[in-house]
Amino acid sequence: GGFTLVEMQTSISVTLIVLLAAFSLYIVFWRSFIMGSNYMNICADSRIAMEKLSRDIRWTAQVESGFGGYTTTNTSLVLKIPSINTSEAIVGGHYDHIIYILTGSNLHRIVQIDAAVANNGRSNEDKVIAKNCDPANFLLSTIDSGGNSQNLSDVPNLSTVKNIAVSLPMNRPMIAFGGGTTQNIELKPTAVVKLRNQ
Repeated sequence: GGFTLVEMQTSISVTLIVLLAAFSLYIVFWRSFIMGSNYMNICADSRIAMEKLSRDIRWTAQVESGFGGYTTTNTSLVLKIPSINTSEAIVGGHYDHIIYILTGSNLHRIVQIDAAVANNGRSNEDKVIAKNCDPANFLLSTIDSGGNSQNLSDVPNLSTVKNIAVSLPMNRPMIAFGGGTTQNIELKPTAVVKLRNQ
């Protein structure tokens, strides 16, 4: 009434094959979950950064060549924005400055308020609003009436800029299960935003 050696070897082999198949399936699903999760995170980071950039550019009265030690280049942007009070009403004749600057792969949003405005609706801050940016392909430019793109660093008079084109490519590496190869998740959002009253 016992098992023969051949029957035991066969049952062990079948069990090992089933376990290996189940483990392989687990790895595939786990990698898909991690890739999906990373993609969702990078999409959320990108969306938040582009929304903040677009909102601030729409509020902008003028792109400035520099302010507070920051300068406008292809990877940094100095915006002159009307000050607002705590009721979000514009305070005439007063301006805050918002600077976007890429340092490494982090995009910073720096706010420097006009100290002369009592109850300013904004506060000074320096926050990283996007990580995993691709510094080699990040670009701030403007588009003229003929549809030609020009890098902000090449514009002789920034007060003539009427719109800003933002290219914010993001790249997040994902290490495969158990180390080994790395895959990159890439996203390349772009937007063209008009300045205030343009």
